[in-house]
Amino acid sequence: MRHVVLIAGALAADTDDMTGVDDKRDLQARAAAAAVAVVALVLAWLTYTRDGWIPFLSGVDFGIHELGHLLFMWAPRPVMVFAGSGFQVAVPLGLAAYFWWARSERLAAALMLAWAGASLNNVSVYIYDATRLALPLWGDFDGTGANHDWRYLLGPEVFDALWATDAIAYTVRGASAVLLAAAFAIAMATLVAPWLEARRARMLEAHRAGLPVREPRTVPVRPAPDPAPGDDAADGDSRATLERNG
Repeated sequence: MRHVVLIAGALAADTDDMTGVDDKRDLQARAAAAAVAVVALVLAWLTYTRDGWIPFLSGVDFGIHELGHLLFMWAPRPVMVFAGSGFQVAVPLGLAAYFWWARSERLAAALMLAWAGASLNNVSVYIYDATRLALPLWGDFDGTGANHDWRYLLGPEVFDALWATDAIAYTVRGASAVLLAAAFAIAMATLVAPWLEARRARMLEAHRAGLPVREPRTVPVRPAPDPAPGDDAADGDSRATLERNG
């Protein structure tokens, strides 16, 4: 009996330890979700108040931008020029897709979406500058805008759409806001999911407790019918006959 008590106590201790581990993991998941939501808000605030420039992150975007140009040096010039802006947005979007579908890591995907949104707003500022040439460009020493990607792409040599520069820039900026909002929404959904699940479980339990309890139906047992008159005599004759034959 003493051994049984010891084993039961050990199992109970293991259950308590597992419960503590689950609570700790749940707390860590909520903290990570809250952190991603805050990062999304901070990135949105920085990119929309600093004309698309975010310390450190915009430097990373610039490196990826130039890498895009280098990777497409073999392509026609319009493709190579567009690859800079396209690549700096495609990289975080590709990482978001990887974390979402290949790893099922929603918070990592949300973080990459927030990065993509900030990067896309940076591109919108670059597009908006195509008719203003106010941004300091790397390699544009004479200030003519000869190396301005979007002045070339929207200019007469490619799309001849400099007149639509502002509309394109604002559309791209709106798309960046959608990505940032999606990142924030994913983080908040992950944050409140355990609370919603617990609330749903409590409501279901309360609903079940309020259901009427039905007692099981009992089928009355009918007594065996009394033997008909003469049945005992017939049984006696049958036994007598069997005894004589035996």
